[in-house]
Amino acid sequence: METIDGLSFNISKDDNDMNTLEVIVSEEVYKKEIDKQIEEYKPKVVIKGFRVGHAPKEIILARYKEALENSASEALVEECWNKFQDNNTVASIGMPKLTKMEKEGEGIKMSYEFYQMPEVTSIDLSTISLEKDTYIVDDKSLDEGHKRSIRRFSEFVETDNKALVGDRVTVSLEFSDEKNKKYNKEFTVAATDATEDSIFAKESLGVVKGDKKTLSTTVGEDDASLTMNVVKVETPDMKDDTKEEDIVQMKDALKAHLEERAQAKAENDFTDKVLYDHITTICDIAIPKGYLEEQVVSTLANLKSSLLRQGSTIEDYLIATNKKMTALEDEYKDSVKKQIVFDLIMADLAKNAGDDVVIDEAKMQEYAEKMYQYQNYMGLSKRPKNEQQDVVNGIMREAQNKAMSEAIVNYVKSKIEIKEKAPVSFTPKDEDLWMGY
Repeated sequence: METIDGLSFNISKDDNDMNTLEVIVSEEVYKKEIDKQIEEYKPKVVIKGFRVGHAPKEIILARYKEALENSASEALVEECWNKFQDNNTVASIGMPKLTKMEKEGEGIKMSYEFYQMPEVTSIDLSTISLEKDTYIVDDKSLDEGHKRSIRRFSEFVETDNKALVGDRVTVSLEFSDEKNKKYNKEFTVAATDATEDSIFAKESLGVVKGDKKTLSTTVGEDDASLTMNVVKVETPDMKDDTKEEDIVQMKDALKAHLEERAQAKAENDFTDKVLYDHITTICDIAIPKGYLEEQVVSTLANLKSSLLRQGSTIEDYLIATNKKMTALEDEYKDSVKKQIVFDLIMADLAKNAGDDVVIDEAKMQEYAEKMYQYQNYMGLSKRPKNEQQDVVNGIMREAQNKAMSEAIVNYVKSKIEIKEKAPVSFTPKDEDLWMGY
């Protein structure tokens, strides 16, 4: 046990790398903190027979003992943790959790739980050389963009032809096993050739009305079979009666927009894929086991909440992706671990860079305004005033964190070598078109 300035510290660690810190606050330190709280209370309390600010501390203590002890304990929670960190050069990932506070003689005893910040080996950014994709918006890009814009606003009509990419296909599922029949349902998917989409969207490509397909998937941890019945196929009625000169004019406007989108894609792909993958593979960081498990659980909970908001469930998701829950957990464990490693490395780089990391205040304000607009749309003004303030405070923190993350990434980009690849034609997707086109 270590004793520092009247505070006794004892630390232990379990098999999941969770640290438990027990702190015993001596009677002397505790009484000093109560005296300090009394001095802060004095100008605020009115006690009959005494001028404001001149009541004896014994009377103030007798009258407000519980409140003073609570205030002293709250102040000591932060003070004890800071004292422990300063004298042991220990940092935690996230905030430590206070798990217990109780009387210990005339002092108090507190317990914290925390995961220790792992050691991060500093990276020499000058040794890193990476390649970045570049794009050009050519006639092929413009034709695809124009075609997608027409498709976007076209009415879908039923067809007897085979489903092409983007066609709407309504299917009904019939599971073979009686226990799985509760998952029978009818819904519509967009036929696709993308490997990351659901098995039903991929299996809808090339089907016609009346087709039946026997598919394999998973329900929970068990294999399951089902029949996918094609109820109908709908394709956009892509009639374009726009005059040729108007098409030329629209493509001119579209080109400038797609060039911005192409540049954004190049930047985002470089940051989110190339830089991210490289940074997370050059350092081997020992993430505390329990912390990693908690983050995986939290991330999966967010996925479940997101699915519920869309009117779906985690069971529906697993069936559609043909994944078992254990496999999904393993996937998330890998991705969450990479994200933690990336965040720790970037935080270490930012700490070493100091004032060289500059936040774009205008960007931060822009992010905050967008989030505020969304919250207003969701009914912020109808919530109690204290909740409104909490939401606004959260918005400002989130906007600052996002702007800081971008500032760190921009700093890293400025210090590494980035080689641009030969440009290739940009293929726009639906999300690359603005609403007015």
